[in-house]
Amino acid sequence: MRLKTWSVAVCFLGACHAQSRSLSDNLAYRLARGDLAGVAPDGHSDGRTLGIRQGADVLLRNCVSNPARWANNSSSWRFGHRTPESTISCRELATPSLHVVFYPQADGSRTARVHFDLHGPRNPVGHLSEVLRNGLSNGRTSQYDVYCSLI
Repeated sequence: MRLKTWSVAVCFLGACHAQSRSLSDNLAYRLARGDLAGVAPDGHSDGRTLGIRQGADVLLRNCVSNPARWANNSSSWRFGHRTPESTISCRELATPSLHVVFYPQADGSRTARVHFDLHGPRNPVGHLSEVLRNGLSNGRTSQYDVYCSLI
């Protein structure tokens, strides 16, 4: 607990902002925990999400079989994604929340794209405010804030 308090204090003092952070940096930091072995990004970001080159099956398996750590989003929460009727969307219960969306491909496989939400699925009001703020301002979730929350 003391380490977490120190980390938060360092972030408030601006240390998190000393260097730029990217979605790729934050995903690498998150994957360093070791609980999602075999997951690797493809390096292609559209500015909001990052593709997964390897390990989409690991993410999907965790989402489906680990309800203590992952929430499978209902169809009403998928309408912000393209083809909401056929996507699978999962979010970590932690905050910040790793959000993974699995899109169907013509061959029956699924591709995965990830991003972080500052608020996990246990805080729908916080998440909705983040979505609305980003949508109304054409903004993006701050990767600095994600990093500060990850540490």
